[in-house]
Amino acid sequence: MNKKVTLLLSAFKRYSFLEFIRMINYEIYLLAKGSLKNVYSQEGEDEFLLNSFKKDRINIKDIVYLDIGAAEPVRFSNTYAFYQRGANGVCVDPILDKNLFKAKRPKDIAVQTAVSNKEENIVFYEMNPSNNSTLSKEEALKRSKQFGSIIVSEKKVPSKTIDTILTEYAFIFKDKIFGFISIDVEGLDSLVLKTMSLDSNLLPKYIVIEYDLNQKSDILEYLNNKYELVLDTPINLVFKLK
Repeated sequence: MNKKVTLLLSAFKRYSFLEFIRMINYEIYLLAKGSLKNVYSQEGEDEFLLNSFKKDRINIKDIVYLDIGAAEPVRFSNTYAFYQRGANGVCVDPILDKNLFKAKRPKDIAVQTAVSNKEENIVFYEMNPSNNSTLSKEEALKRSKQFGSIIVSEKKVPSKTIDTILTEYAFIFKDKIFGFISIDVEGLDSLVLKTMSLDSNLLPKYIVIEYDLNQKSDILEYLNNKYELVLDTPINLVFKLK
């Protein structure tokens, strides 16, 4: 079957009709504007990182990334621009569609698991739109009230820490530069960040992390000794290893 047909069928099964239409509209938007520069982040974080690696004289093909909360391979992705330029890495999400990733990003490793501070099965709240899905019941109810998001299901999913993922997929990072980690886990970003030990020998040169005002000071405090804040967007903070 043609790869594009397979991708569309997989997407149609994965999303509700309305969200499928939103995804198609986003693809049209990329064709009209975003794809002119081949950047996909919501606030230009990927473009900032591409320029930063250029200033650091690091070849994009030499880096690997870890994408936590990579529910979709392209839309709003902080890593897809790097994939297009020859980088690869590990993409993690409990509702990640492996068929979509295989079609769009065959050189990446797609891991279907949650990331939290617990190594066990935990409750996951799948939302519509799916980019609002979360491990936090409080966050799910808040998004339902504020944005009209719908809780589609509550189900148990496996969960791992960042340190465990880095250990399990250490072979990907061998002889490569750990370019950056992207964290987007809807309300629990600070908690997930802290499952990455800062005394590890395997630290990313950059960290992109989603935040809200309740988490910002906690994130800054945790990273203060090892990282400096280099970009603050309405959605994400970007840090560079000191």
